[in-house]
Amino acid sequence: MRKSLIILSVLSFFILNITGCGEMKQKTKITVASYNVQCLSYGAQLEQISEEIKNISPDIIGIQELDNNTRRTNNTNQLAQLSQATDYKYFYFSKTIDFDGGEYGHGIMSKYPITSFKTIPFTIQDSENRCFSRAEIEINGTKIVFYNT
Repeated sequence: MRKSLIILSVLSFFILNITGCGEMKQKTKITVASYNVQCLSYGAQLEQISEEIKNISPDIIGIQELDNNTRRTNNTNQLAQLSQATDYKYFYFSKTIDFDGGEYGHGIMSKYPITSFKTIPFTIQDSENRCFSRAEIEINGTKIVFYNT
């Protein structure tokens, strides 16, 4: 796969102090990534992108430019396919716009439970609609918030 087709960046690594009753129980390292899959088009294949995600193995990943049940992707749910192919049990899709008989947007996949999820729309003057996703994710008893756009 050409490097220009993969837009992948590990956003951050951070340590969470997980506390209970004022005392530190443990530290947990969380790996977070962002991946623009470009609608799994331009020669990029589900299997190739799935392997890239598995190799990096982030705990939480924001995925951009997904199709959901569009004609150009044979009415498939790309986020569900990616989630299944990469063994991410928790995932949610945010619709940005109606497109080609389905939806276009982005999503979040997590190895940890997503306890709350919102799609928050916004507009930019003279541009197509936009949105961002907000997920609350529970990690070892502590909730974190993850955003994707």
